[in-house]
Amino acid sequence: MKNLPSIEKVLLVDGIYHILLSISQLWDGGCDVVFNKDQCITNNNGGIKLFIANRQWNFYKIDMDEIST
Repeated sequence: MKNLPSIEKVLLVDGIYHILLSISQLWDGGCDVVFNKDQCITNNNGGIKLFIANRQWNFYKIDMDEIST
């Protein structure tokens, strides 16, 4: 099984039914985060792609089914 990244010190916001990621928290964890018009690409400090978030309206949404384990 592949080791998936983890994010520490996550806060629960009552009434929100999506997980919100902090870009600065990803940076502090050693990830590279690159935005363009249509996508957000996140790599770990070894350059391995962790996930791609596709832009939907004014948000970038990660399809969790596309993240392999």
